[in-house]
Amino acid sequence: MNLREAIELALDGKALLFTGAGFSKGAKNLHNTFLKDGRQLSAHLLARCKSTEELGLENSAGLFRERFGRAALAREIEEEYTVSMPSQSQTTIASIPWRVCFTTNYDNTLERASESNSVLMHALTRSDRIEDTPRGQPFAVHLNGYVPTISEQTVESVLRLTTESYLTYDLTDSEWLALFRDYLRTSRAVFFIGYSLYDLDIRRVLWEDPKLKLKTFFINDEHLNADARMTMSKFGTLDLMGMDRFAGQITSIKSTYIQNPIEEF
Repeated sequence: MNLREAIELALDGKALLFTGAGFSKGAKNLHNTFLKDGRQLSAHLLARCKSTEELGLENSAGLFRERFGRAALAREIEEEYTVSMPSQSQTTIASIPWRVCFTTNYDNTLERASESNSVLMHALTRSDRIEDTPRGQPFAVHLNGYVPTISEQTVESVLRLTTESYLTYDLTDSEWLALFRDYLRTSRAVFFIGYSLYDLDIRRVLWEDPKLKLKTFFINDEHLNADARMTMSKFGTLDLMGMDRFAGQITSIKSTYIQNPIEEF
């Protein structure tokens, strides 16, 4: 299967979308600034703490919590990752009738981009019951938590952010991982956009079925490091065209492609 064929399957409603941090680049938050990646968020939190240390995000978030409290941490994350304006490329990608969306992102880029297409994308987290997934309606599963649902009480239990939250986080036996496995098996095409495949649990699921490699596509940009490139090539087709060019291809194909009726699985 080539990329064009996979995009056509996605337009027919037969593909799965998985987004990582790279997908949300270009979206603007409540401060009208672009969303930060993990390294930038860590630097931002350290600057707020007036710290000159060089720490990873887990420890930066923990330091911020110790200095200002959980309520301040929740407010800071909410302001930084509540999307006010998605990019055109994000809106184009969200216009595809994906069977299901999974994401490791806290933000609501997918949901806001879907709104721009007059589509309501339901957001779910690991705290929701799998029985409550909407039938016949688009939804996105936020595996690491979802900013609009956080509070002072849940900022560390809902978001995969601080060291404590990482240590208590276990996706292995999650019913959402089982759902992800089922959608991988029954989808005709699988797209990972802006994701580095860093999560061992996700890699294990992909490795279980060698046939998944034939229908899996990784869309990243040319800045992806060599280690990530080698890893991804073992699990599917890697394309370093970037999101803007990928969105351009979608627009080009949509202009001439005659969509087949979307099937109910």
